[in-house]
Amino acid sequence: VPGGGVRCLESSPLIEHCIFVDNYAGNHGAGLHCRNSSPVVRDCIFRENRAGSGGAAWFEGRSEPLMLRCDVRNDI
Repeated sequence: VPGGGVRCLESSPLIEHCIFVDNYAGNHGAGLHCRNSSPVVRDCIFRENRAGSGGAAWFEGRSEPLMLRCDVRNDI
């Protein structure tokens, strides 16, 4: 299942001041997975998230993400 922490489908959420820690996804985007979405991700922390691809975040389709001042470490 993609998007262990948050999964966005055809949406444009504002995600701010969130901590994504120790999430798992068998496919893509353990912390955050977006398809055809344009999230604004601001002042978030991504740590120790694990996935087949894109441990911290994975964006696909017509996604146009904006990530501002996010701290990403030790994601696989």
